[in-house]
Amino acid sequence: MKQIRNKKVWTDAYADTETAIEDVNVLYEFNKEGEATDKEVTAAYNKAFKLIEELEFKNMLSAEEDNLDAVVQITAGAGGTESCDWAAMLLRMYKMY
Repeated sequence: MKQIRNKKVWTDAYADTETAIEDVNVLYEFNKEGEATDKEVTAAYNKAFKLIEELEFKNMLSAEEDNLDAVVQITAGAGGTESCDWAAMLLRMYKMY
């Protein structure tokens, strides 16, 4: 079931990206004919570019082990209280993430 859900996420993201690219092409043609503004074309392009970047990033993290949890260990070094403070800040940052 998880594999099916994962495939659906991929196909939905691909379909959204494909639609956004088609929108850019159509708006560009309208722009050449004077029916769409440069602002509209730029907005559509930025949206399509963002979706493409998201797909590329998702593809980089698509290995089987990328879905697994990780264990992070934070230890203070020999820096005394400043080292302990830094370790505490780092731990807090990871917890909030």
